[in-house]
Amino acid sequence: MCSSSIILLNKQVLSHHGFKAVNSLLAYHCLIAVALLRGAAALGLVEIAPLTRDVLRLWLPLNFIFVGMLATAFKSLGLLGVGVMSLLKNLTNIFIIAGDYVMMGRTYTWHVYACLLLMLATAAGGAATDAAFSPAGYAWQLLNCLLTAAYALYLSHVTQRLSSSAGPSGRRVNEARCGLARFLAVP
Repeated sequence: MCSSSIILLNKQVLSHHGFKAVNSLLAYHCLIAVALLRGAAALGLVEIAPLTRDVLRLWLPLNFIFVGMLATAFKSLGLLGVGVMSLLKNLTNIFIIAGDYVMMGRTYTWHVYACLLLMLATAAGGAATDAAFSPAGYAWQLLNCLLTAAYALYLSHVTQRLSSSAGPSGRRVNEARCGLARFLAVP
């Protein structure tokens, strides 16, 4: 719900109101995210690990990828419709599966590959019927898909590295359950 509402809000602001200060919109989103995280930490719903040089070295590339991912999403959103952008966003799954295969040697069942083929067909069909075709919008969206896949793959690497070290409470990252998950009784 949050992701969809942010996409629709950004589309409204960028396209219909002629807003050109994309970086200030991005800074606003980041400030809201930090405020929500700090609020959740103050309520004891999440645990924030202290910032160390090793943690910073591990997370910094991820942050650069994330900013690139958001910036390319803003660019493509300004040039494409939300429906086309959503269809093309499914290409990210193909890049993630390919990255998993190449970098980690993971394989999947034929069911997964069939779903990926359907996603590719849907994206191609959506692009073929796009009345407001924008080559620049498609290029930005393709770059966004690549950056989003890089983000997901590197995030997997970071969490694997952090899962071997203990957090502030002495628990490893994969063992530290979010307070909200306990509140919602998620198993």
